[in-house]
Amino acid sequence: MVICLVNEVNSFGDKIILSSKSEFTSEFARGYFEAELIEKETQLNEYLNAYNAIRENDSFNRQYIETLIFLLKSEIKRIQKMF
Repeated sequence: MVICLVNEVNSFGDKIILSSKSEFTSEFARGYFEAELIEKETQLNEYLNAYNAIRENDSFNRQYIETLIFLLKSEIKRIQKMF
């Protein structure tokens, strides 16, 4: 069974199909994941800058930022695999 999005019906009553549901969903999801990727990359750059500022110190904050950087890199890779 194929579900299609119908945008118009012409004067003969024929449905004009623009795209399948899966194509629509995939395009919608792509936009969402691109926005998510941009947000994560911006956040990663902020953490990298903070890490570089305190890199010489052996502290809890440095270790915490290292963990955040590792997690963000993992999330970015996961999102990139979806494309």
